[in-house]
Amino acid sequence: MPVSLSSYASSQPLAMRRVVEAAETSVLRRVAGAVALDYGEGRQLHAFDFGGIVLVDVSPQDAAPVLALLQEGGDKPDNDGYLLEEGGTIRVGFDAVRLPDRNPDLLRIVARVLAQSSALDRIERKGDELLDEVARLVDDLRDDGRIERSEVELAKFIGDVLHTRAVLVRRLAVLDKPEETWEDQRASELHGAMVRTFEIEERFKSLSEKLDLVQDSLEVISDVYRSRHSNKLEWLVIALISVEICFTLLEWAGIAG
Repeated sequence: MPVSLSSYASSQPLAMRRVVEAAETSVLRRVAGAVALDYGEGRQLHAFDFGGIVLVDVSPQDAAPVLALLQEGGDKPDNDGYLLEEGGTIRVGFDAVRLPDRNPDLLRIVARVLAQSSALDRIERKGDELLDEVARLVDDLRDDGRIERSEVELAKFIGDVLHTRAVLVRRLAVLDKPEETWEDQRASELHGAMVRTFEIEERFKSLSEKLDLVQDSLEVISDVYRSRHSNKLEWLVIALISVEICFTLLEWAGIAG
């Protein structure tokens, strides 16, 4: 009978040390940026430092102390379901994966891709929000010839875009193959099948291109904003100089009179 896999993703990064402390259970395996925990009878929890947790036949109640780490700062994690079938050859589908057994290394590959997919879902939504926002700025520039944003608001928006890109590239590292695939042919084939099924690389590249478009648009908008701001300063300097000249002329006129 299939068992459930629950994938949770948050925008909050996870410290593996805190995951182990919160779970208070034994560690199956620990590698850079990830840890697998044993909940007994084949039940496992896989956590990843980019903010992903996958439960393998573990109830949310049993994993509550660990899941609470994803909600720090008021963040509400996404939750996606998947199924694990045991016995026979490896087979990967959109709704379920079949493995010979609950080998921790194979399960970690499944969990890693599931967590990456859930995390990408979050960043894809964020990317759409940023694209919609920059489109509104472009519309303002086209229709009114000006941007109804303060310099601070524009700077914060640029910071939001750069932060999203940093999260995508630094934390997810979706194009890096896990250690298990280096020497285990089964693990390598499983990882390739999971990545293809969930279109991880295509989604990553599409999102990167979308963020490139947002950043390029913002650079143009910033140049326009700086140019307008510079022109205002130039006119202000000219006005001040003109006032000073007027005062000087009036003083000369008074002396001459």
